[in-house]
Amino acid sequence: MKPVDHFQDTTRAEVISLRPLLLRDRDAAVYLGRSPSWIRARRAADVKVQREGRAPVGPTWVVIEKSIFYRLSDLDAWVERVGRERGVVEFSNRGGATTSPSS
Repeated sequence: MKPVDHFQDTTRAEVISLRPLLLRDRDAAVYLGRSPSWIRARRAADVKVQREGRAPVGPTWVVIEKSIFYRLSDLDAWVERVGRERGVVEFSNRGGATTSPSS
């Protein structure tokens, strides 16, 4: 009887990338390029406006048991809804110093 050589296995495995269905808040924040505190503050603000009967403006979240998650599809849809391609961002002078135009 010939011994089995385990190192000669010719079985091939396919490597695939899986995109998760749900993200925790810190992972959702990273996905959006934001901090976890930003997404938590956005969610808290949305809870407040919902209680006041107004529409939330942040990304949609889901609650499963006692955990909060974000669907990738909801995050993508939120970016499409609120993002402005080549939009203009107005900057404020946070330091309080005034600038005068050059003469």
